[in-house]
Amino acid sequence: MNVENLEINNSHVIVWIADKQKRLIDSIAQMFLNSEHRFCVKHLYNNFKSEHKGLLLKQILWSAAKSTIEQSMERMRSESVAAYEWLADKDTRHWSMAYFKDTAICDMLCNNMCEAFNKAIQQAHDKLVLTLMEMIRNYLMKRLVKKRAELEKWKHDIELNVFRIVENLKMESSICHPEYSGNFKYQARGIGDEQYVVDIDTKTCACNRWQLIGILCIHGISCILS
Repeated sequence: MNVENLEINNSHVIVWIADKQKRLIDSIAQMFLNSEHRFCVKHLYNNFKSEHKGLLLKQILWSAAKSTIEQSMERMRSESVAAYEWLADKDTRHWSMAYFKDTAICDMLCNNMCEAFNKAIQQAHDKLVLTLMEMIRNYLMKRLVKKRAELEKWKHDIELNVFRIVENLKMESSICHPEYSGNFKYQARGIGDEQYVVDIDTKTCACNRWQLIGILCIHGISCILS
């Protein structure tokens, strides 16, 4: 099977999460020109902690990975130059949200989804190919039926997880202080001196989170509620 057989014509919305083998990075870049290749941050941290231990460094690394702005790396430098240099040597486009493309609308940092699926079909691992495929088919069929039944009971217009995210952000949005600047644009002040330009019309925020994951950020919500 090759790329042509898969008939993938929209590689710009595809995200690959795998280890950081050089050959794998190069192969994906050649086969899927516009796709995004990310490292699993959980595996990245496992390699990081072998040389740089400590809860604080762990927290900063994960903050740098999840942050949609570029300030977390400077915090790492202030705590440990060696740890900063170790991370700086890893292409940030592959592991930090601050450098991700905004075409895929995906905030995944780990390959937990693959690991969960792999665990779900664990009993099929040692089966022949046809038996393996049949067990996977049955698993997916039952899962789809279960999820469809849950969906029929849901009364809101947006999916449950997104609904929870938005509701939580609504409660937290009081820390932001938006000021309208005209033409659907706002200046949202966060904690301290942080300020972000929010454009309700284009659905963008200077924190980049709205663009990256396709869900309102805390600054956008505060502006809409103001």
